[in-house]
Amino acid sequence: MVCCLAVAEARAEEIVIGRGTSTSRSSTDWKSYFHSDMKKLTTTADTTTVFERGGNAPVVVSGVTFDLAASSPIQSKSVARSVALPQDPEFGTIEIETTSLDARGVETKVSFVLRDKNLMVPIVVGPMEGAIIRPPEREQTIDGKTFVISSQTRTVEVLALIVAPTFEDLLAGTNLRDVSEPGTRIEKGTMRVLSASGDAIGFYAGDLRRGDVVQFVAPR
Repeated sequence: MVCCLAVAEARAEEIVIGRGTSTSRSSTDWKSYFHSDMKKLTTTADTTTVFERGGNAPVVVSGVTFDLAASSPIQSKSVARSVALPQDPEFGTIEIETTSLDARGVETKVSFVLRDKNLMVPIVVGPMEGAIIRPPEREQTIDGKTFVISSQTRTVEVLALIVAPTFEDLLAGTNLRDVSEPGTRIEKGTMRVLSASGDAIGFYAGDLRRGDVVQFVAPR
């Protein structure tokens, strides 16, 4: 596992080969959490990343053509296990496993660790400036040439909160609904969801987010 929460810009030798948009729908497994020692919280996410042809022309690097628009959309499934117990010395540690499949049928698997002490920061429907996340680099050999492939993602908007009307529904994963009204938020330090006007409307089961994605390549 590699820790790869980065806020720095791309290295000078990295070449941008595509800019895209991701849409992620997450679901938190509260039932398993409350039936365990309540140390780790598991969240799954299904993500679609699109590199539109406009603005993403093929890029030639060392004689090899990279065409992200042709491999778009990319479907990903992630599992994140977060240490959510504040008293635990590993609080804020998030283990992530992601499997992605692009439009050409190429599958990529990545595992890494993030450390984020701001797990309890409230989530609010609307624009946001998320941290830049950079999964581990990977090497790829094409036509006998080796390249280092990397990417970065930043959440720029929470589109909706997924809300269960009761605690029983939250544990069962039933009667869930998407609430997209701007200002809808999670009450700080709880699982309760509040409307924009501050009324309690249920419990947090997950969310829908939009992110900006940048893909890089560097010759080895």
